[in-house]
Amino acid sequence: MGIFTGQANGRDTRVRSNERGESAMSSGSGGGSAQGGLSIVAPDLTIVGDLQADGVVKVEGRVQGTIRTGHQVLVSPGAVIEGDIETREVVVGGVVRGNIRASDRVELQPSSEVHGNLITARLLIHEGGAVNGEIKMEGEGEAVVRPAELVSSDG
Repeated sequence: MGIFTGQANGRDTRVRSNERGESAMSSGSGGGSAQGGLSIVAPDLTIVGDLQADGVVKVEGRVQGTIRTGHQVLVSPGAVIEGDIETREVVVGGVVRGNIRASDRVELQPSSEVHGNLITARLLIHEGGAVNGEIKMEGEGEAVVRPAELVSSDG
């Protein structure tokens, strides 16, 4: 795995690539916080493969794969995720084609589309937000389940 490091606006910026040549960019304070850093998938970036982070992942571009974070996933308007999301909190403004499992909260903004199942403790859907799938409400801490335990529409 390669790492390229630089400074942008006083923040530490890293671009990582794995053995298959897949890259992602993250930026943070360098010292780390209790919630981890912020990783951004830029509007002109498509990532094919799974993402894993301790902090926040903000998707402005396209991800084809599962996203797992310890804190939060932000899906900006215009962004597309083709895969599952597993985290504590999700805010969707774009399109998600996959299941969302959030142990704490899911918020669907007016421009959001979710084509998959939602499992969470708390749910906020703004007028205009769309869900095409099942919604399962579970207590905090119970919602993050193993992929084999996810309810599928096939039976």
